[in-house]
Amino acid sequence: MAPINIFEVGVWNEAVRSIDIISNSTLSDFKIDVAQKKISFNVSNMEGQGFCRIIIPNIIVENLWQHNYTILLNGVPHSFINWTDETNTYIYINYTPAEHQITIIPEYSSPTIMLLLPAILVVTLSIKRKLQRRNIKRS
Repeated sequence: MAPINIFEVGVWNEAVRSIDIISNSTLSDFKIDVAQKKISFNVSNMEGQGFCRIIIPNIIVENLWQHNYTILLNGVPHSFINWTDETNTYIYINYTPAEHQITIIPEYSSPTIMLLLPAILVVTLSIKRKLQRRNIKRS
């Protein structure tokens, strides 16, 4: 048992929606950034194991992440348990006693990363060559 925190997040599919978080921690700085497809908030729990159960309407989960998302704890991927019913997606996470930032972002699949990798390599090599040319000209 823990308090429930309700955060109204705007109109989705012609209805006002909220994200509910049940947690034994103190919550602060809740933000939803639709453009960046990100939800974030802070938790503070100084005694015992901390937990959150995040209840997100499926319309939001589909719109932001197409049901594929990653949970970050302080910027690092963190394990979680999730399940979905007809209306909502439920995400359960736990964490050590401390202050943490929890962020939900899109999960980038391996094929997406594999498609981006060549572009990243080309840009990196191009920058490296330009720097080498500048160093040769200075010599």
